Amino acid sequence: ALCVAVLAPLFRIPAWQIGVSALLACLIAVLAVRALGQTDLNPVSAVGKLSQILFALLAPGHVVTNIVAGALAEAGAMQADDLMQDLKTGHLLGASPRVQFYGQLIGSTASVFVTVGAYTLYQDVYGVPSAQFAAPVAFVWKDMAILMQRGLAALPPSALHFAAAFGAAGVALPLLEEVVPPAAAAWLPSGVSVGVGMYLTPDWTLPRAVGAAIELVWR
Repeated sequence: ALCVAVLAPLFRIPAWQIGVSALLACLIAVLAVRALGQTDLNPVSAVGKLSQILFALLAPGHVVTNIVAGALAEAGAMQADDLMQDLKTGHLLGASPRVQFYGQLIGSTASVFVTVGAYTLYQDVYGVPSAQFAAPVAFVWKDMAILMQRGLAALPPSALHFAAAFGAAGVALPLLEEVVPPAAAAWLPSGVSVGVGMYLTPDWTLPRAVGAAIELVWR
């Protein structure tokens, strides 16, 4: 309700579209938390773009709506990530979940004023984007929104075939985990891990693979 009350008039977006985006954020947060648990990395930017793909159908021709929907999904995934790790750490240390939750509420409320104020200061002094603060990720979101308005036909056919094949594999792998014997399921690759490995650059993935191999040998 708060998202609809704030974002709908701010960006002049129909309230129902913000409501759908908030519901999508809850579903995408589950995917993000699974990725974090399996890979120690939350691909919030990647999962947020799933919302952009859907809103290309719900709000065709509206670039701002597409970006806001993706940003809301990314924010939900990031908050779920932080909250899960905080609560798990607190559990290990014997902290009260209720007190932690109150702390999250206080910190989240205070951060609204701190982050908006800090951004305003940078915008006034340097300008965003500028030579000092190019904001490259913002252009990725904008380009994704524009691509979604042009349609999938704007992509090379090879990209579509690649995405379709690995999308099908990503759906099939967790389904196989549920039907094959546990001993066989242990040898199935993780679709989430494969996806994160594709999304990141080798300077992130190779050290993790080396570290995992060392741990396996150690065990």
